[in-house]
Amino acid sequence: MTARMRKRVNRALADRDLQTALPTFTLITKLARQIGMEGIDFAALRDEVRRVKEKSIADLPRLIERFKAQAAEAGHSVQNELALLAVHGTLHLLGHDHTTPQEKAAMWAIQNAILASLNLKIER
Repeated sequence: MTARMRKRVNRALADRDLQTALPTFTLITKLARQIGMEGIDFAALRDEVRRVKEKSIADLPRLIERFKAQAAEAGHSVQNELALLAVHGTLHLLGHDHTTPQEKAAMWAIQNAILASLNLKIER
């Protein structure tokens, strides 16, 4: 994705007139390459991002309870659970997935290496 395209995406999604190098646009980059920038309805995409963000904020109290339950089930602290979820979610944003055994092994290896660099050993 060119700097001009990144700037256009950032303006459309975040109302910022700046280019971004953030890897969270990985999926948008892939889409842009497949159909071309003119094929993306940025207004609809921005509205969907805002809708999801509002729903996510509204879901936080329920999610916090779920995180606590997951931590208890896994036998580690809520802080470790949140660290795991942050790393795991970031890997998804970077384009990693675990739909096949090979993808899972690769993603888990990266995830465990990141957690180890933070002095966390969290088994899942």
